[in-house]
Amino acid sequence: EPQRFWIRRWLLMAAVAGLAACSRPGWVAAEGLPDWTARQLLEAVAQRGYHDTELLILERLATAPEISKELRQSLPLRRAAALVASVRRDPDLAKRESVYVAAQQETDRLLAEADDPAVVSEAAFKRGLLLLEQGRLKREQAAGDAEAIRAAAEVFRRAHVALVGSADSGLPGGSARTAVARELAGVDNRLADYRERRVLPREDRRKRDTLEENRERLRGRLAQLDLLAAEATAEEARCFPADSADRRAGLQESVRQYRTLAENQPTRAAGLWARVEEGRTLIEL
Repeated sequence: EPQRFWIRRWLLMAAVAGLAACSRPGWVAAEGLPDWTARQLLEAVAQRGYHDTELLILERLATAPEISKELRQSLPLRRAAALVASVRRDPDLAKRESVYVAAQQETDRLLAEADDPAVVSEAAFKRGLLLLEQGRLKREQAAGDAEAIRAAAEVFRRAHVALVGSADSGLPGGSARTAVARELAGVDNRLADYRERRVLPREDRRKRDTLEENRERLRGRLAQLDLLAAEATAEEARCFPADSADRRAGLQESVRQYRTLAENQPTRAAGLWARVEEGRTLIEL
């Protein structure tokens, strides 16, 4: 009953927001009112940590005929992310591991089947994040067991490849960097069509502006991937004994990656955060 109360409340709030948005068509014209309302609702409950409610909403959306193909394709990925978030702090490590494995299978299936570049790049990104979560869980489960610690380190290595691996990494959909770069190239190609036209009608200007915003978002995502890759390197190093050569070498490599990102992206949030993480890792050394 409490879940039903909250879902009714959030649906009402989303409906009110949707009606308000109708008075400003530019807000929702790019994706349509049903998609906009659904995304706003999902983001609201996720930000507040109501993951059970989020799962109920996703279940309802799966049978909603009004939403777009793009949003429908992303529902399994959203469900996997909500499941992972719902158990992230669960003390039952076996339960967390089971959910992580199920989420990984769902993400891999989506990457093998999806044909939308935006869905593929988001799924590849979430795959890298999930591997980081799995590596931390395995390290927590290891409890000093050398073989289990090595297995955790291997998961962090896989996370690094999943995030920024080369185009021939062999992963379904490619690494997150490959997938995001592919999506970015498509956006650049579409923008080129607008740049060649001297006069643009109002609707075309809106589409161009949306594409430019998407291009900036994807450029930021590429920087974020470098930040997460450096984190994966540091986490792998932390699997090794303190004062060991492997730990020191891994942390030094992580420092180098953080420093490179901070120098290449001095004004982006990822670059600024990389400078902070560089300092923290240097303290560990």
